[in-house]
This record gives sequence, structure tokens and C-alpha cells, in this order.
Amino acid sequence: MSHIQVPLTEIWRDNSFNTREAVNAGGVVSLARSISEKGLLQAPVVRGLSPIERKENNYRYKYKLLAGFRRTKAIQELGWTEVEVKVIETRDPLQDFAINFLENHERKDLTLLEEALAIKPLFEQKLTLKKMSELLQVSISWIQFRVELLKLPEFVHEAAGAGQIGVTHVRELYKLQSNTKSSGAEDEEIESAVRKLFLAYRDGKGKKSVVQATGDKTRKRRREKKELEDVCISIVEQIGHCIVSDVLSWAAGNMTTQEIEDKLVEHFAEDGYAYDPEEQA
Repeated sequence: MSHIQVPLTEIWRDNSFNTREAVNAGGVVSLARSISEKGLLQAPVVRGLSPIERKENNYRYKYKLLAGFRRTKAIQELGWTEVEVKVIETRDPLQDFAINFLENHERKDLTLLEEALAIKPLFEQKLTLKKMSELLQVSISWIQFRVELLKLPEFVHEAAGAGQIGVTHVRELYKLQSNTKSSGAEDEEIESAVRKLFLAYRDGKGKKSVVQATGDKTRKRRREKKELEDVCISIVEQIGHCIVSDVLSWAAGNMTTQEIEDKLVEHFAEDGYAYDPEEQA
């Protein structure tokens, strides 16, 4: 890995490769102003093009942009002709993809739809959920929720992109779609059922989140499977997988007792405790 000055004309900006669905013009102007005042705080990431790639581009470019699409666009707006870049040594297309995804994901500025579209190429390559999880450094459930969104109708995609629905809604819509399909319904019936529930969610008439639905938070009662799953999803989405989400997943019936016992042993071992699930209190 090295930092060098490179002419902007030598950098290939493959916009179809960028994780972001689009580069917002207003955001570019704001970023250009910031770079003009404070300088470029983080160098864009590139890799050298292979001889085959250079030939395919008629030898116009020497580098492929992996991360920093908004930054390079802003720099162009400022009239710069060169930029300092970080050069990564890689020839693995999956690693190219992962570098672009991780930078945008770490900044937490992607919409739910952009996240789903970001993993679509990996999904289309038939990568397993586990492989995608390892490559992108996110949980398997994070991948699964976005794959479910990809399998839903276009009007759901648009709502997710506009922030009108969240992961919990996507899960319920996908579950309804799968159950309706399993019952032998025709495609039109399936889409109609999904649209009806979707409109209820969009208009605020559908099932509320678990935090809203539980009502009196001071009353103790046995929780339903869906409530446990919703809290688990909320934790995973905001914090990531942890022992609390694992216990909730087990309580909801989505993890075996053996699996949760193994998780507990590992968790307490990290803190220096020897937990024995076989030992009775």
C-alpha cells in the first residue's frame, strides 16, 4: 500500500461499481467547499489496472477507483488536475467490491435500498450468506434481511430507498410473500397481498414496532415470538450481534439450546469466567 499523486485523467471511475446508488450533486458541492477550506482529509483508494483492463479502456486509464467517488467528483469541481491516492495491491474483484462497500457502510450513510443493491452482485454470483458476511464484515442476519428486500416487488424497493419502511417491515413483507406463495397463490394474488400490507405500513396502519406495540412497559408478561425477534433485529441493526441478541434469538426459537450454550461459554470465557451450562444452580 502506498500514497502517490495521480492525474485525475488516469483514474477510471466505474460508476456502476460504486455502492452508492447515485452521487448527490448537492452533497458534492458541500464536500468541495469543505475540501477547499480544510484540504483533502482522506485519500481516495485505487488499484492499478491489469494489462487486459487497460486494453479494454483503450489505455486511457492506469487506475481503477475503489473508494472516494464523491471526493474525486468534488475535486474535479474545484478544478484540481491531480489527487493524492492510496494504492491497494489487489486483483480480486470481490476485494474491490468489499473495499468500496466497507468505506460507505462504515460511514453509515447508505439507505436500506443502497445496502441491498450493494450486495446484489454477490447474491447473483450465488455466494453463500456466510461468504458474503465474511467478505463484507457484517452479520449473516444483516445480509439475509437485505437479500429478502431484493426479492420483494419494486414498489417496496422504492419505499425502502425513501426511508418509508425499515428492516422489520421488510421481514414481515417477505414472510407474507413466502407464505402466500407456499399456499399456491398466483403471482397477482401474491403481489396484491404484499401491496396491501405494504400500504398499511406506509400509511401507519400496520403493525407497529415492538417498542410501540408493548403498551405498558411496566407490566411483566410472557413475550410472543415476534416481539422477541423484533427486539433482536433492532439490536443487531444498531449494534451488531452480541450475547443479548443471541439469547433473544434462542428464546424466540431460532437457535438451538446447544448453540446458545456454546455462545455463553465463549462469551464468559472472554471475560475470564468459566461457565458450565451442565452445572445446575
